[in-house]
Amino acid sequence: MSRDRQSAGWPDSVIAFIRQNLPGDGMAHGWDHRHITAYQIGCEALAALGQAVETGRGARPLAHPRLPEVLPRWDDICVAVLKLARQQDLLSYRLPDGRRYPNTPPGSGGRQEPRRPRTSPPPSGLAPPMQRPNSRRSCEPWD
Repeated sequence: MSRDRQSAGWPDSVIAFIRQNLPGDGMAHGWDHRHITAYQIGCEALAALGQAVETGRGARPLAHPRLPEVLPRWDDICVAVLKLARQQDLLSYRLPDGRRYPNTPPGSGGRQEPRRPRTSPPPSGLAPPMQRPNSRRSCEPWD
């Protein structure tokens, strides 16, 4: 845990980033995490940084936000920022030589384009697909 709040300059930047990238107005209604992990973690991070109180659907800003005496672990906050940045497509990835990964268009957040459907038949030796039971027959008494 970071015990020296005065030397830790990161909380203000992190708070601003999370506030700007969570869905919701951040004012009267607060932020709605929409049950999406990255947004849920962002709401938890705001609460841990003394800026909000968690609700069932997100977080509501505090009237008088204040950093806690003991800041949350910076690596936990880093995960919150990275997950939120990834959810918002703010990250891109490159190979060590600076080229983009193959099939990753700019602005894709590093995601590859969807794979094309396989054109070859499935491997042989697999069991045939199961057939749906006849619902009428399954309701009849046993003979």
